[in-house]
Amino acid sequence: MRELMDSYFHQDYDLDAETPIGVVEYFVRENPPEYGRGLADEIEALFAAGLDEEMAKRIWNGDGRANYDPTADGISYLSWFTQMRDFLRKEVKR
Repeated sequence: MRELMDSYFHQDYDLDAETPIGVVEYFVRENPPEYGRGLADEIEALFAAGLDEEMAKRIWNGDGRANYDPTADGISYLSWFTQMRDFLRKEVKR
């Protein structure tokens, strides 16, 4: 997840795609399929371990230093993680 946050959600991420999920799509297109599958698995493991809003916020903003704030779009960090996971599961077939 760190590569997505650091390399794709950089300060000018909005120049790479029209939407945040478009940035995730860009990540999928630019990397081998196992990267997308691995990211989906990593997000799923976080949920299985009891991911809550504060933990998701810390991971996204603190650990990863991503420049996208989902709350600015009116969604929670948990919702953002769910959107990413669902998109990745749909786009990156096993």
